[in-house]
Amino acid sequence: MLVARCVLPPMRQPIRSLSNPLRSPYLRLILSITSLAHSEILSMMQQVGSILGDDHSSAPSIEIDAECQDNGPAVYAWVFQGTILYIGKAGRGLRHRMRQHTSGFRNSARGKSHAQFLAPLIASGNGVQIWAWWPEPTTVRGYAVPMHSAIEDWLIVSADPTPVRNRVAGRVADTD
Repeated sequence: MLVARCVLPPMRQPIRSLSNPLRSPYLRLILSITSLAHSEILSMMQQVGSILGDDHSSAPSIEIDAECQDNGPAVYAWVFQGTILYIGKAGRGLRHRMRQHTSGFRNSARGKSHAQFLAPLIASGNGVQIWAWWPEPTTVRGYAVPMHSAIEDWLIVSADPTPVRNRVAGRVADTD
């Protein structure tokens, strides 16, 4: 019996987080071979809301549809005319994460940058849509393991073209 083996060189850095295996550059390389069109990614999600302009403020507001079943950890996307602008994760639920974005549009440097980027898109009248996916947890040795972080990284790495507002998937923040 012939067995093919793939031997990778030893890792220079240990994987920093067991909860997010995509922090490994080897796994990112393997998964980056798969390319997904934005339409393929959106076919895994459902439209659940929109980002709107606010007449009284320069910061956008976010509305999630009332019928949206916000059942736990999710992966979401900001979409403009079929193009994914941003992919994120919502560990405590989508509504909670969108409230954080709304606050960030006014109070944080990164959030204000997002707001400035979104303003002309919202002003065009076409609106920015919010799409979401609630992935089922996987079971490891009898324990339910949420998959939203790994799926977020996979979608960012696989999206072709890469969403314009995302940082590199799985990047560990600098501590300097």
